[in-house]
Amino acid sequence: MSKDKKTFTDLAKDVVEAGLCVSCGTCVAVCPVNVIELDQGLPTLVGKCIECGLCYRNCPRTDFDEDDLDRVVYGRDRTEREALTGVYRAVYAARTRSDAVRGRAQDGGVVTSILSQFIEDGGDGVVVAGLEEDKVWSPRPLVARSRDEIVGAAGTKYTVSPTMLGVRKAVKEMGLKRIAVVGTPCQMRGLARLTLGPSRNKKYSDAVALTVGLFCMETFSYDDWMSYLKEEGVDPGKVTKFEIKSGRFIAYAGEEELHKVKLGKVKRLVRPCCHVCGTSPAST
Repeated sequence: MSKDKKTFTDLAKDVVEAGLCVSCGTCVAVCPVNVIELDQGLPTLVGKCIECGLCYRNCPRTDFDEDDLDRVVYGRDRTEREALTGVYRAVYAARTRSDAVRGRAQDGGVVTSILSQFIEDGGDGVVVAGLEEDKVWSPRPLVARSRDEIVGAAGTKYTVSPTMLGVRKAVKEMGLKRIAVVGTPCQMRGLARLTLGPSRNKKYSDAVALTVGLFCMETFSYDDWMSYLKEEGVDPGKVTKFEIKSGRFIAYAGEEELHKVKLGKVKRLVRPCCHVCGTSPAST
């Protein structure tokens, strides 16, 4: 093995042990011999590593040249006013026209409507963040195949879902040929490396037809979040929606506010890896 090649051992040291891992699942998705799994959100070897280095080269938290990626995706560098937003053609404010979507969506329902249209236009599936059936408010990657499934998964989860495991399931296990993927900036970086980077995987790049990046400031540690709610006398099972609005963190049961505090009070719940995130908008 070349001394310059970085393998899973280096990934564990440089990313996991350094507290930078975002639990996106890109390393799991790209492993050609399927010997990486997530254990409590962190990558773990479960078999013999062939030291190919793909996990390290595709990880969104290893060396990442966003300027190079911009040139690959958009064919140009960012302008001065795009320094924080990323490259864009135009900016729109929009809201869905669907009453059903508005009733489930976090805000304007635009993402849900776009994904629904993707399926109606012949897309095979959409990778979104659903919820575990037996673990309240615990997100899981879901490969939605219908409008009802997409609408059912609408809304912000506030804790991490390993989106790339959903991409692997859609492409490698289900054999879908045309999919859409929704994710946060760190997840989109992993997906961009997987489909557009120097070590791109052709099977994934051929299948991913649409990517929808979400604006993200941070995510909470699930266990800390659930403990906090219980300490505050809030039953997570009764909550129908969480929202951050006007500097407040709010939990709802239908239209009723169950809990409302200044955002600063829940900052301690933020995952350590989010404190070193360099991108809020998912421009890639």
